[in-house]
Amino acid sequence: MGKLNTISDSKEAFFKEFPYVIPHVFRRVADEILVELNLLSHQQNFKPNYLFSLGLTKAFKDLTTGYRPQNHVEKLFNALCHCNNIDPENINSLAEEGIKSTGSITLEQIKKYISDKTTLNDNIKKIFKDENKLYNRLKIIGIYKIILEITKKEDQEDKYINEDMSKSLAESLGFQSERVSKDLNVYISSVEKLKQSLELIELLNKKKK
Repeated sequence: MGKLNTISDSKEAFFKEFPYVIPHVFRRVADEILVELNLLSHQQNFKPNYLFSLGLTKAFKDLTTGYRPQNHVEKLFNALCHCNNIDPENINSLAEEGIKSTGSITLEQIKKYISDKTTLNDNIKKIFKDENKLYNRLKIIGIYKIILEITKKEDQEDKYINEDMSKSLAESLGFQSERVSKDLNVYISSVEKLKQSLELIELLNKKKK
């Protein structure tokens, strides 16, 4: 982490690195991520970890689905990180390692961890050992990503299992129940709204042809 930037500083640095027009449907996404990363970078105890990195990469990927041109997506991610003195390579590395770690984690092990915080699974210990209770919604999305990976692997994918288990796990880590529910619900709703917007744009473009 380098010097602390104001939001104006971050926006100026962002546009220098990413001097391209952002499609209207994605402008708010980019702005919200920029502001959130800026605010987090000002928190004294903030340090990118597995949960944060998984959440940031998943949120960015989900909320830039359909972005064109496609070769700008990585540049956009890098610019959003760099303008807030965050290393995108480190974020991607932590996220990739976190996903690989879920390969040895079962849903039953997560349930036990939620109930009594005991586990013999080294990867569960690794992912959650440095959790410092500093709240941000990207961590919640990171927890959601972990549950999605595990239920997918075990062929137990279900909307309610994924959401309920994610909320229970987040709450067991000390995060406030109402805040967790609100942020996870808003995120899932935002992804769905983006999907609908892109489908509408595609339909309108077809009618113009």
